[in-house]
Amino acid sequence: MKRMFFLLIMAVLILSAHPSPPIQDWSSCEYDLDRVRRAARDASYTAADVHSKASELEHCINDPEAYDLLGTACRSYRWEYESAKDQLWSELDTLNSRLRSVQYSCNFQFALGPTTPGTPIDPVCEQLKRYKGRLSDVQLLAVCKAQRSEEYCKKCLGIK
Repeated sequence: MKRMFFLLIMAVLILSAHPSPPIQDWSSCEYDLDRVRRAARDASYTAADVHSKASELEHCINDPEAYDLLGTACRSYRWEYESAKDQLWSELDTLNSRLRSVQYSCNFQFALGPTTPGTPIDPVCEQLKRYKGRLSDVQLLAVCKAQRSEEYCKKCLGIK
């Protein structure tokens, strides 16, 4: 009996000397994943809007007599398309931010690989590509050349 009591005391002392690691806060993980779901839904709706606006612009370009009644070279359709595209980039930036939060709160690193097998992703290049069409090639090249070689920048941005 004394031996059992002694072993019990020893077990308590050993367990108390090595406290178990704190349990992860899964509520934060759940919350951040829910925010990703909402951001992905919003981006999906916006992508559908971009698709719709692109279709309308294409119709206007292909049939200006029916769609471009004011003879503005489809300016309003182009503006709506560009605005929708800008909104999509904003939604995708939000989604990217939410994914980063999930990595932290869920203690999980996503393994998103390059889009082309064997091609490493350069964050500078990827960021600059987001502004293609919103900024001129000259502006993008100047920003890129501050961090990379001109040859690399031209290849990244698809500039000849």
